[in-house]
Parts: sequence; structure tokens; C-alpha cells
Amino acid sequence: MRVSLTHRFPCSPSKLWDIFDSDAFEERFGAVAGVTREITEDRLEGGIAIRRRKCVMTDPLPGVVAKF
Repeated sequence: MRVSLTHRFPCSPSKLWDIFDSDAFEERFGAVAGVTREITEDRLEGGIAIRRRKCVMTDPLPGVVAKF
């Protein structure tokens, strides 16, 4: 199953990526959300950086979400 999420942030894209790629964010995200992220692809194509991540739940899903 694939899930797609869209969020809007009140900052520039470069500021968001600086935050999103920081070690501090990674640690807090893992602690709060129970999720670890793995980089599965990191390449440069035509001057554009492309990075794919796989998010892995470290805690079991709540019952209602698991049933969904």
C-alpha cells in the first residue's frame, strides 16, 4: 500500500530542507513519532538533488490505524 501526504510550511524550501536533513530533527522525529528514516536513493540529476527515504515504524501501529 502506498500513502502520499502533502504539507505546507511557512518557510523557504531551502530552510525546510536544512531542518529536515538535520541530525536534531532525525532524533526528535524518531522519539516523537516512533519512526526511523533510511535513505534509499541519493543522486544528482540535471542539477537537481533527488533523495528517496523509507520511513519505518519502530512502534506498533495503534489498533484503529492497523485495521485500516
